[in-house]
Amino acid sequence: MKRIKKILLLFLIIMLSGCSVEYNLTINEDSSVNEKVIAKEVTNRMKANTGLSSSQSVNYLYKMFDRPGLKTNLSSKKEGKLTVATVTGSHKSLNKYIKNFKSDVFEEANVERDGDIVTLSFDQSKVLSSSSSRGLIYNDITVMITVPFKVLDHNADRYSRDTYCWDIKSDEDLRKIKIQYDESNLINKKIVKVGKFKFDIKYSFVAIAVIALIVISIIVIVYYNNKKNNRI
Repeated sequence: MKRIKKILLLFLIIMLSGCSVEYNLTINEDSSVNEKVIAKEVTNRMKANTGLSSSQSVNYLYKMFDRPGLKTNLSSKKEGKLTVATVTGSHKSLNKYIKNFKSDVFEEANVERDGDIVTLSFDQSKVLSSSSSRGLIYNDITVMITVPFKVLDHNADRYSRDTYCWDIKSDEDLRKIKIQYDESNLINKKIVKVGKFKFDIKYSFVAIAVIALIVISIIVIVYYNNKKNNRI
């Protein structure tokens, strides 16, 4: 496990020029972490840069940047003129994800804990450049972080429900990605502690129960009103 290096998963496309990358980081309720990177590149450009077919170049570059000891899955497909490569991987905990982290875009991943409050942040270390030969070759990177917990603070460009998005583009200033959440406060359910026992109460079940109670109450009221009127 000591040899496991981190996976900013699609560094398999590092030799390609002008690719678009989407990085998805999902934090689960048990604090395990899933990663998925989707990279898109013009097929002809990729073949010209590698001298290989699209499928061969994807597999060749993937093997170059795969991390020993960390199981990942690779798939690729064609969408019109583009080749789309997807790599997925997982970590058993947020701490292992932080420990294994390695990136050519971000200097490091940081996590701070204050009780149940978790602050996760990434500092961009290199600018995406559209002109410099020394700059990173990505045209743009979209970072998407999904958390099941209540988010207390963030600096995302946009968000939808439980997913927060940051857009990193060529020739823009270095970015800092930051999100803070409460591990004791799940979005879709409430953890209730009774002594040594914990109970997960899903809000959807509560809503269904409330609706059912209202419907039953209406039926009972209508029934008794009809019964009362029939007596008169």
